[in-house]
Amino acid sequence: MDTYSPAEPTHKPGGEPQIARVVHEVRITNQQMYLFPSLEEARFQLMRQMFAWQAIVTSQHRLQSTRYQVGVARAQTATYRNLLTKLPGGSSPLENVYDAIEQKISQVREYVDEWLRYQALWDLQPESLYGRLGEDITL
Repeated sequence: MDTYSPAEPTHKPGGEPQIARVVHEVRITNQQMYLFPSLEEARFQLMRQMFAWQAIVTSQHRLQSTRYQVGVARAQTATYRNLLTKLPGGSSPLENVYDAIEQKISQVREYVDEWLRYQALWDLQPESLYGRLGEDITL
């Protein structure tokens, strides 16, 4: 046993996935406020990154005992493509990933909806406001 190695690993096996940030902007075009990129695009980007990390695992080639035996017919190179159907926790790890993505999209939707409520203030015409207030500003 190596006395200099820690008892437990200091990092996750395979590393920690790096998820790229998706930056959103509330834009105004033709007096209309909108989110760019859209929430659907953000969901797509997160799913695409998740599938890319998933593909790293599922596209690995399996070890084969007959690899160096001459004259033995081999089938096509096998990968871990069907690994996700054999997870110890069933499909719950994948469901957790999908739930995390949907929770993040919901948080963004709530935040954006708050900002889009200001559309009414943007549409407000000053003359209309002055007409309602008149000379009396002691509301």
